[in-house]
Amino acid sequence: MESNNPVGTQPTSKKTSWILIILIILLASTTGIFAYKYYQAKQQLDQLIPEPTASQAPNGDLTDWKTYTNNDARFSFKYPVNPTNYVFKQTDNLVAISAIPEPTLFRVLTIPTNNSPQEWWNGLEKESWTQIPTKDFDVKTTTFKEKPALLIKLKPNTNNRPVYGSFFVFKANNNIMQLFFTTDQPEGNQILSTFQFTDQPTE
Repeated sequence: MESNNPVGTQPTSKKTSWILIILIILLASTTGIFAYKYYQAKQQLDQLIPEPTASQAPNGDLTDWKTYTNNDARFSFKYPVNPTNYVFKQTDNLVAISAIPEPTLFRVLTIPTNNSPQEWWNGLEKESWTQIPTKDFDVKTTTFKEKPALLIKLKPNTNNRPVYGSFFVFKANNNIMQLFFTTDQPEGNQILSTFQFTDQPTE
């Protein structure tokens, strides 16, 4: 009696199933490897510009540091004043501390606006101080002193520019405040750690 099933159909079907299973395993493995490599690359990128920490002044001694207070925008911070090593600059809406001869260590730019930090940043074609195109920056949503903020970092080696620092953008007292601190020099984080809003209790 002849069979209704073609000869060899069953073995071929099993072979096809095993091939599909192997392909699925290979695809899943490859996807997992690429995902892991992406995670590693992202971690390395984040380490190039470290997150700000509440580091202290050298040896924890602030005796020779002065306190700058802006009564209109209601904030203050401490900064080193040795005229041989540092220079202090101030205009109507900007205050900055720089090392001699460079770089800028810490800078606060105050901009009156009704926009949110994200709306303000989205409206810029270039970062206001450096005039670097905003597309050359990485933007992360975070908080600063319990206020919603953006943490903005220049992408590493963008157009051969060095990684020079980071800045927070946040809304305070009807102003957008752009607070820059260098990541190349420890004083940037040291000054940042002393920043506070003067309408909040002093620690």
